[in-house]
Amino acid sequence: MKVFDKLYRIVSGIWLGSIVFFSGVIAPQIFKNLPKADAANLQNHLFPFYYIVGSVAGFLLVGLQFPAKKKKLWWIALATTLAVVGFTVLTPLIRDAYLTQSDSMKWLHPLAVGLNVVMMICVLVAI
Repeated sequence: MKVFDKLYRIVSGIWLGSIVFFSGVIAPQIFKNLPKADAANLQNHLFPFYYIVGSVAGFLLVGLQFPAKKKKLWWIALATTLAVVGFTVLTPLIRDAYLTQSDSMKWLHPLAVGLNVVMMICVLVAI
């Protein structure tokens, strides 16, 4: 069981680190240092990978956690669901809004930020 605990901590640490680093460091620097169109285009290419990493980490953590601590399982399940929704729903909406220059970016960006904050809190609580 100690091996599963160590794997759980490693995977959850990688996931939490990717959330903090990408959302708190990389994304703001991209928009600070690139023209808006180039920054948005780059983000549209990076976010699917970001959410795939979260989804894979989440499914691994559910598998590692399932036989043990059920309380943590709910937090990981919620964070995994948010990562999957980010990949399957939010990312395409944001990409399409960018391509069509839609006003929906006014609410999609805050929604994406909120999703990432809740996902980060869930992973943090589950460590």
